[in-house]
Amino acid sequence: MRPATHAIQGLYPILDGGLLKSEEMPEAARRCASIGVKQVQVRLKNLPDSVRVQTHDAVAEALEGTDALVVVNDRADLAKILLDREVGGVRVGLHLGQDDLCPRRARDLVGDGVHISWSTHHLAQVSSSADLPLNGIAFGPVFATQTKSNPDPVVGLERLAKVVSETQWPVTAIGGITPQRAAECRTAGAQSVAAIGALFGAGWRCELEDRLRVFMGSFQ
Repeated sequence: MRPATHAIQGLYPILDGGLLKSEEMPEAARRCASIGVKQVQVRLKNLPDSVRVQTHDAVAEALEGTDALVVVNDRADLAKILLDREVGGVRVGLHLGQDDLCPRRARDLVGDGVHISWSTHHLAQVSSSADLPLNGIAFGPVFATQTKSNPDPVVGLERLAKVVSETQWPVTAIGGITPQRAAECRTAGAQSVAAIGALFGAGWRCELEDRLRVFMGSFQ
């Protein structure tokens, strides 16, 4: 695997198991990459590891030749499996939540070539990220979100801008992001925006490319 040499930038689709079936994710990832998206996250919770590994492989195969970053959610061990298998020649990333493996332990496991990001929800967590072996942080939810059953409190654009000004890391804004809100997050300084429901809600199969173009146009 090639090392993850650049930050997550622009539109960051999250392929979430609450909206997409695991077998739909390779198609969704391929169509995202065809519009110029440079990274996707695979978020599969409460499914057997065998299904998660199979899905990671299938998404990586779908992105072969695109130079895309495939980000594994939560699990450093599964990111290491994808890294070692060298599926599709893609770059591998890992996104960790507050209750997942410590980023230091995760870095020891996956090595320096894997992009690691970490979820933060308030300023104390952002401050504690300064000494961690990360490549970026996510901050949110910036707006109310319906893709998590027990979301953290909404942080808003003003706090997002404060975090961007104070942290050393590239910041991904997450939570309730629509194209208009994506533009607002970029104005606040976020380097990337994670989109879930606005991309992969009802009708996504017929409308995905149009939705992607609207999102990406909002950054210009």
